[in-house]
Amino acid sequence: HRSARRQTGRRAPVKPTGKDKVKLEGTLVGSMGTDRTYTVRNQRLEYIFSLSNENGHWRIDNPPPGLWVSEVSFKFFYQSYDLYFVGNNRSLVPDPIYLPALSNPANVASALIKALLNGPSEWLKPAVSTTIPPNTSLSVDSVTITNGIAEVALSESILALPDAQRGLLAAQIAFTLKQVAGVKGVVIKVNQQPYRIPGADPNSQVISVDSIPRELDPIPSVAGEQAYAVKNGAVEQVTPSTDSPTSNPVPGPLRQTQYPIDAVAVSVTNTDLAVTTNDRTTLRRAAMMPGGAVKNLLTGATELLRPQFSRYGEIWEVGKQGGQQRMWMFTPDNAKREIALPAQNITAFRISPDGSRIALVRRTANGSELGLARIIRSDKPRVESWRRLDTSQSGTTISEIADVAWFDPTELLVLGKAGGNSTL
Repeated sequence: HRSARRQTGRRAPVKPTGKDKVKLEGTLVGSMGTDRTYTVRNQRLEYIFSLSNENGHWRIDNPPPGLWVSEVSFKFFYQSYDLYFVGNNRSLVPDPIYLPALSNPANVASALIKALLNGPSEWLKPAVSTTIPPNTSLSVDSVTITNGIAEVALSESILALPDAQRGLLAAQIAFTLKQVAGVKGVVIKVNQQPYRIPGADPNSQVISVDSIPRELDPIPSVAGEQAYAVKNGAVEQVTPSTDSPTSNPVPGPLRQTQYPIDAVAVSVTNTDLAVTTNDRTTLRRAAMMPGGAVKNLLTGATELLRPQFSRYGEIWEVGKQGGQQRMWMFTPDNAKREIALPAQNITAFRISPDGSRIALVRRTANGSELGLARIIRSDKPRVESWRRLDTSQSGTTISEIADVAWFDPTELLVLGKAGGNSTL
């Protein structure tokens, strides 16, 4: 029995229960929706099948909705890919989906472009946009790949796009197809003619998958790899060495501060610092340059967490004020925006490199829970739609989480333990 939804489970023995009935028991690990996105479930699975005997053959009378597969089969027969959409009109945002494991690169490319044309997943859709006009389709039913160049034939709806939108369109398609084995470049065609893309080869209009402007990359370009730490209440630059790291005070007003610093965040441009001070009650900002001033962004709070700069120069912070945990976002010009939290008891947070999602750790009665929320940027920014993430590894669940970070645009690093004294 098949439908668009697929559910995966583990440890599902079948037991007879009454006449002509069997019961399936196990754990429902997750499900894949019609948009091919995966949702963690981690809930008890129990289903009673009714059977009938037709001419000596047993048949199921009440098949469950969708296609049920074991966790092992799902991992073997399905593969994860990313579709790319646009966040804040300025950067690419990955949207993970699952496709059947296809061996032919052209088939993979065709499936990915068709999924891209369908738009972002329901969960991510409010946080991103797409340059692909509505009702755009492949004018030829498949993508062809010749000598590493993927040819994507689209309908006439894209002809009216201005140059800036054409560049974003090419970036969405190129980043989506660079996951396909052997694809080195992309040419978009309309009515069998190459579609003009700014920055493409002027003759063939082929755009290399590695030539997309760096500022559109889901991981922003960072100005240097300097490490920073808080030492004796001040911010210092850390220099690694073969023996032991050394540190020196940062330039600027935080070099010698009259208030003890608890935590620090550094801007992507490596020019500004955001710090919590005075036992995590005050949030301040300063430029790393001599003669700069310290700007007080937030006072009268308690239990401020480690702040973070986004790729767009914003500063994000979570803390308590008025007896309630709150979230704030400060624009590059230091304007304050209070944002409703999607959950309470947050103990750590990190914004994704693309700036459209935020990972949050919250304290629960059983330890900790890791979740993801989307960031809606508008006149009144919002963080919404909490989704719990699976923190199990090889049958072990990380139940106590101390911190979280983004490893890449779609994967997280979690610092925690699974009970006892074991650290993962």
